[in-house]
Amino acid sequence: PDPENPDTPIYWDIPASGSDMMATIAKECLHLGTVTNLQRAKEGWGLKPKDGVVLTPDIWNAIDYLDGINHGRLFGLFLHPVHRAVRMLAEQKQEDPVGIGRLGTLEEYATSKYHEPNWMVRHLAGVPSSDKPTANDLAVAKEVMRTKFIVGILPYRDSSLKRFEEYFGWIYPAKGGVEVHLLMSNLNKVLDTKATMINFMPHFPSRSLSCCQIIHHTGR
Repeated sequence: PDPENPDTPIYWDIPASGSDMMATIAKECLHLGTVTNLQRAKEGWGLKPKDGVVLTPDIWNAIDYLDGINHGRLFGLFLHPVHRAVRMLAEQKQEDPVGIGRLGTLEEYATSKYHEPNWMVRHLAGVPSSDKPTANDLAVAKEVMRTKFIVGILPYRDSSLKRFEEYFGWIYPAKGGVEVHLLMSNLNKVLDTKATMINFMPHFPSRSLSCCQIIHHTGR
């Protein structure tokens, strides 16, 4: 990236893939602002790096709101599609115990009206909901990921956050002598202990907690 004209970080808010955690880190650990209201950003003459981290499920819409001076850089935390489907099913069962709650297995969920297949490919390649993604759409989606994204892997939060840090030049204020990427490493240990990723996010501390409090919550 150009240090004179840094990129505006645009985080792809993928359902059930750690977006609440990323928002917490941006605000409480990095002391950065977060942008979720893109219309308000447009009224303020477009998105720019000093606005902080843009959190949006619609990356193409966010790109249209850039200020015309600074480029945007997409980044995100990604989870294996099957694991994400497991988390989506668990979350949706809590929200709709009567409808989705009746589904007993992941296979039933995958073939039900509640599951949108190939959601990420559809969004990256611009496939209408009425069409079925093709092999060419998959190739387009992979090329967008390869050339436009800083990719993080959700189960490897510590190394993923370190990658984001190095690219965007983020500086983490140490609290209690603990760096933020060590916090992420500790969170991974908690996940390993629980041997599941489904119920982790609902138990993540409130966004109002400091990084030190989050570390204490996870047993650091």
